[in-house]
Amino acid sequence: MFLKVIPKRGGKGKSVLTVQTALITAGVTVRGGTDGVFGSSTAEAISFFQKSKGLTVTSTLTPDTVSALGLSVTTTSTVAPAATTTVAPAATTTVAPVLLSIESLPKRGDKNDATRVIQTVLVAAGIEIKGGIDGVFGIATTIAVQKFQTAQNLSVTGRVDYATALKLNIVSPPVVLLDVFPVQGLCSFVDTWQAPRGSNRQHLGVDIIAPQGQLLYAASDGVIGKVTQDGPGKISGNALRLVKADGTYFFYAHMKSFAQGIVEGSVVKAGQVIGLVGMTGTGSPHLHFEVHPGGGEAVNPYPVVKAVDACSVTTPRVVPTI
Repeated sequence: MFLKVIPKRGGKGKSVLTVQTALITAGVTVRGGTDGVFGSSTAEAISFFQKSKGLTVTSTLTPDTVSALGLSVTTTSTVAPAATTTVAPAATTTVAPVLLSIESLPKRGDKNDATRVIQTVLVAAGIEIKGGIDGVFGIATTIAVQKFQTAQNLSVTGRVDYATALKLNIVSPPVVLLDVFPVQGLCSFVDTWQAPRGSNRQHLGVDIIAPQGQLLYAASDGVIGKVTQDGPGKISGNALRLVKADGTYFFYAHMKSFAQGIVEGSVVKAGQVIGLVGMTGTGSPHLHFEVHPGGGEAVNPYPVVKAVDACSVTTPRVVPTI
C-alpha cells in the first residue's frame, strides 16, 4: 500500500485511512475503526504496534513504523509542495516542532524556551498574546491559555497541565488512553515509576493517594480478570485486573473491598464503581495502579493517568453498589 503523505495527529483523509487499515491488518485494534481521522484512537494503536515490533514508542508515524506496516511513501512531505510564486513563505510559527516532557511544561513566572513553545502554538491556534512571543509566562500568557482552554472545553485554570498540553500537541500522547480516571477525588499522585521498593523490587505503578473508602472506577470498558483476595503474604492485598478487548490490562491493588458483583469474568463499563480505596497489603490508603499495554510488561502509568487527572473531582460519578 502507498501513502501520498505521512499523516500527522489531527490529520484526516485517505492517508489516515490507509494507515488505520494497515494497523488492523497487522492485528491491532483501532478504536472507532477506519474513520480516516488521526485522533487519540489511532495514536494509541500506533503506540501499541510500535511496542509490539520493538520500535521506539512515539505514537507518531516514524519512517521505521511506516516500513513495519508494509507501507510505502510516494512523497515524504506532509504538506503540498510550495507553489512557484513570489509570495513569501508562511511564517514558521504555524508549526510547533518541539515536544516537551511533562516535567518541562512551563508555569506562571517562568522565563524560558518552554514558555516560548507554548506561546508559539497558542498564536498559531489563533489566540492573541499581548506582548507577543517573549518567553515570559505572565498574565498575558495566562489569559491566552484560559482562552484556549475555554475553546477546547477544558478546565479553565490558566495553567498548562497535561490535558492542555495534549490539546496543544506539544507533548507526546500516552501509550494507553484511559476513558475514566480510576479514583474519586480528592486525591494526589506523583511519578514514582521504577522507584526502589525493598531490596530487589522496583515500583511498576503509580500510587494514587486517597482516603480509605473513596470510590474506584473502571478506567475503561473491559472484563475483570484475575482477582486476588487479601491474605498473609499478599503484598497487593485485595487486587484485580481490568482487561480491555485488545489484551491491555490495568492492575488495581490495596483495595478495601470489591463492589457488589465484581468477580472474575464480570463485564464492566468505563466509570463503573468496582471497589473502594483501601490499605490491604500496605500501610497507608492508596490505589496502586499499573498499565500493561497488550497484556505485556508494565509501562510508566504516570502520563497515562495524568492525561485524565480528576483528583479534584469529589462528586461520585455514579451511585455505588458496594
